Amino acid sequence: MLSDAVDAQLPATLAGPDTAPSVADGTALGDPLASGSAAANSVDPAPATLVGGGDDSDDAILLATSPLLADDANDADRHEQQHLDAVQQRRELKRRELLDKIKLPASYWSNSAKEDRALHYVDNFRRQYQTLFPHRKDLFLTPENEFGVKKCVCTTIRPSQLGLKDLYGYRSCARFVADYVAYEPLDPPFELPTKLASPTHTLAMQSGNAFDMSVLLCSLLRGVGFEALVVSGYAARQITLMDETHVDTDIQRLMKEWEFDVPAPATDPGHDDTAAATAAPTTRPDESTPSAAAEGKYKVKSKQPLNSRFLAVMEAKKEAEAKKLEQAKREQMQTQLEANEHDDEMAGLRIHAWVLVLPGKRDIAEAFFIEASTGKIYSLNDPKYLGVESVFSSTNYWVNMQKCSNGLMARSDLCVGISFDLADTTKWEFVFLQNPQPLLAASANGTGAGGSSTNPVASGAPGSAPAGAEEEEDDGDAGDGDSELFDLPPSWVAKLDLSPAQFDSRCPSGSKVMTWRNVKLEIFATYHRPDGMVARLTIFSDPARGVTGELHEKFANRKDKLAKRTRIPSRGLLHEFFERGRAHALQEHVMEHGHTVRMRFFRGARADGLYDRQESARKIIDRFEDREDRLVYRSVTHELAVDADDELGAPGDDAAAADARSGAVTIVKMTEKYARRPGPPERDPTEDDRDIYKRSFLVRDEKIRVVYHTDSGCLIPAWREFRKPSTEQKTSFMDLTTAFETRLTPTVLKKQHLYAKLCELLKAEQACLHAVKASDREVKEILMSRQTEERSIQLVVSLFDTIRNKTVRLF
Repeated sequence: MLSDAVDAQLPATLAGPDTAPSVADGTALGDPLASGSAAANSVDPAPATLVGGGDDSDDAILLATSPLLADDANDADRHEQQHLDAVQQRRELKRRELLDKIKLPASYWSNSAKEDRALHYVDNFRRQYQTLFPHRKDLFLTPENEFGVKKCVCTTIRPSQLGLKDLYGYRSCARFVADYVAYEPLDPPFELPTKLASPTHTLAMQSGNAFDMSVLLCSLLRGVGFEALVVSGYAARQITLMDETHVDTDIQRLMKEWEFDVPAPATDPGHDDTAAATAAPTTRPDESTPSAAAEGKYKVKSKQPLNSRFLAVMEAKKEAEAKKLEQAKREQMQTQLEANEHDDEMAGLRIHAWVLVLPGKRDIAEAFFIEASTGKIYSLNDPKYLGVESVFSSTNYWVNMQKCSNGLMARSDLCVGISFDLADTTKWEFVFLQNPQPLLAASANGTGAGGSSTNPVASGAPGSAPAGAEEEEDDGDAGDGDSELFDLPPSWVAKLDLSPAQFDSRCPSGSKVMTWRNVKLEIFATYHRPDGMVARLTIFSDPARGVTGELHEKFANRKDKLAKRTRIPSRGLLHEFFERGRAHALQEHVMEHGHTVRMRFFRGARADGLYDRQESARKIIDRFEDREDRLVYRSVTHELAVDADDELGAPGDDAAAADARSGAVTIVKMTEKYARRPGPPERDPTEDDRDIYKRSFLVRDEKIRVVYHTDSGCLIPAWREFRKPSTEQKTSFMDLTTAFETRLTPTVLKKQHLYAKLCELLKAEQACLHAVKASDREVKEILMSRQTEERSIQLVVSLFDTIRNKTVRLF
């Protein structure tokens, strides 16, 4: 009989876990967050509509929208409510369609003979389990599906590969399920659900409880080769209600996970003191270096790297302080978690389901948990998971025989953690004897790590008997006293399928909000917002009052190539990041209080070699690279003229007076710097052959100063200064120039040579002035372009987007 088979699998004496763990390490008070709710203090406008798409469309089709004004806030709210009502109507129609038996296989509303035998077998196991452990919670073995038909939970898992490259890793699968399916907490939270919908139903309805979402995620993970199992147990209130509003989260991890972090801005190589101090010394071009292959009796010793011990000590001290700060943050988060969990009257009683991934497949080296409701990865020792009753997959069902009154983590030598070595029959009791058992090599802390060994499984259907096993017809009666080997029937669920359009929609209502005490994360479906925003991260400077400290926004499919935007209201800072392909090759734009302070451009994308522009109250700096004239730096120093009779303005000049009254900018000084000429420096260069390092045009003082690169064998550079002659100049021309020479025998230039050099410098000054004005016009053009783009935002549909591109669908 089947009862004898179950008796053979159960040990004589079993010490089961307590019904409820005593103390729970968890957090979160309040109601769960609705995944489709709109963000606080923000309006999610209606989805953008497609424009164009005719036969004569270009490579990109535009989605033209107009900006939302403050007076249109009520209209935006009404549009959002209309959108939510339409979504609810579509959900009701989808539910009726999914319950239509004509469109579904018969396995959804009926059981085969083998399924009936499996249910009888499992019910017999449950009766003996309840007899041996009357005080333990009932096992989640045979809940009803969406049609009210009892099904074994193992056959509800349907390993499937959806054929999307974005759903091949466990992190991407977890994030997709968390975003695509709206989480519904169990009601009541201390009772197992009576129904378990099929993964196809959960995928189509885009809503489900923890068990529905875990079964769906397990099906996807097993479909791409992971050893994933569904865990039925107990978790903290923070997890079961998906409410983390009372605890802080790791901001850096969140920014890295959602790609909000940006690379540090490039600095001037000539001003990097740390790099210069720690870099290895280089050999002068004119010095000869011995060959490494040269052999001889005497060898030249290599120079020791001149590294600063002080900088090394300071770097180590900085790393130690960072680790200490990180540890303090973790302890603070743990204290918040424990303080909030102590206020929970049902601590340790809240039932939950999550996913366990065992090592051995897909290069997984260590077991870990995946929370299907949020898509987060947790370790086996995480205190937010309090107890385990059972685990199951598409091949078998295991009951936990270990005590978990102190949670899953190892707290001391006398209190070891839960072992997830499912092949250990003293710790786990399996239901089906024939099916493969995952092996997990036990580690020192009891959680285990290692590989898994499975028997070959037939490829006909997931969860079927091992290859080569023959099905035997059973009339419902077992043999007399013989232990019968019974295997699971194939999964009754149809193969999971997901279209690219469904995958692209992601969030059920177009948006999803996740809130912590210090951070709020909002996720939007592609093309849901007319401004192209797909994610927004709000960091609170004062979590108690909800004061916004930083705001990070991520965009997609913008015609202006805007990718990210960071706002810091306290500083009036606005930092924008752009993708390649934008006009002027603009990469970053930084503004403070409405004034541009920095612009960065893509390197190698401009003909003039400009890659960085910085602006301050009185100075503008442009940096260049890869120019034929070797120009690497240009700066302009100016002052705001406030008086028409200022000494800089010519007396009686009406234009200068008008500029002064209008607040015009007066240039005081212009400076250009050049890189050294390629090749070794000359020993005794002539005046004309000298390599210019810097040219300073002192407009206010009417002087021009030229500084040369350091000559070979010299420590300081040579320079020459000219004073501009006036029309009433009576002194000798030779008195208008001053020079400093580093050579022992300097060359004395004649008057005509000095005059020619002065004329050349005057032309260079005019060229520099024209370049400064052209740069200023370009900046104004960029600013005007940005204002126009923000007033009328346009989204682009790619030529390869077959969902929205009407032109492509014609073919």
